[in-house]
Amino acid sequence: MKKKQSQESQNKNHKVIVFGNQKGGIGKTFSTLAVASKKSLSGEKILIVDLDSGGHATSSLLPESDLDTNFQTILEISQGRVHIEEAIISSKISRVDLLPADQRIKNIDDFYVNKNPAFIAKNMIKDIASFYDLIFFDVGPSFSRVISSAYLAADIVFIPITPDTYSIEAATCTVQSLLDACFEWRVQIPTIKIFFNRFTTRNSSLFAEEFVKKSSLAKFYSGIKLPETTTALHAINQKDFFLKKVSSETGRELRNGIENLAKIVSLNNKILNRGALENEIH
Repeated sequence: MKKKQSQESQNKNHKVIVFGNQKGGIGKTFSTLAVASKKSLSGEKILIVDLDSGGHATSSLLPESDLDTNFQTILEISQGRVHIEEAIISSKISRVDLLPADQRIKNIDDFYVNKNPAFIAKNMIKDIASFYDLIFFDVGPSFSRVISSAYLAADIVFIPITPDTYSIEAATCTVQSLLDACFEWRVQIPTIKIFFNRFTTRNSSLFAEEFVKKSSLAKFYSGIKLPETTTALHAINQKDFFLKKVSSETGRELRNGIENLAKIVSLNNKILNRGALENEIH
C-alpha cells in the first residue's frame, strides 16, 4: 500500500487547498473529493490529507479491504514512527493519493502544544509537496492547533455552507478565526471562497443567500450553489466523485458547480478576486 514517489514526477509549484467549516455535516468531504477528482481528470497529481478523526475521506477513497489494514496516519508521523512518504497510499481515484485518518488522530494536538501552527502543516508536507500539483486538506469541524495549521498553510480556503443559520454562523466564526490566526502568526491571508451546498429554490435557501450577501461574508461569497440532491451520496457509494455516470438535471447542476469550484483552484492566486471570478465562472 505504501506509495513510492519518483524523482522525475517532482513539481515545485504545488498549491494547498482546504475545505473547512467549524460545523460538521455540510458536505466538506464530498466537495473535497469531487474537486480533487475533477482536477485529477486534467492530469494533475493530487494528495488528500485527511485531518478529520471521523475518517470520512479515508473510508470513501479506500477499498473496504484496505480499511482493515494497518495504515499509518498523522499520529504515527508525529510520533516519529514513520516518514510521511511511507504513510501515503494510493486511492481508488487515478492520480489521487491519500494520507489516511481514523480515530487515532483525535488527540493529535497533544504532540504540538508548544508548536507554532504556522509551520505544523507546512513542515508535515514539505518533503513530499514537490511531488504533487495540489494538496487538499479535509479538516474536521474545529479550529484546533493542527487543523488551524492546515488553514494557515493554504493558498485557497473553501468554506461550504448550507442554507441554515447554524452553518452560516459557523462560517462566520471560521473566517474570523482564520483572520485572527493569520494576524497572530504573521501569515498571509489565503484566498477565501464561500459556497452553498444543498441549495434549493425554496424561500429558506433564497433568504439564506440574501443574508450572506448582506453580511460580513459577502466579500468571500463565490456565488456557487451546489443543489440539494441524493446524487452526492450515490456518488460516494459508487466512488464516482465527479459524477461522470450521472445524467439527471440536478446531477448535471451539481457537476457544473464542482467545475466552477475547480476553476477557482486553477486561477492564478494574484487574480483571485471577485471580478476575475465572475469572468471565469459561467
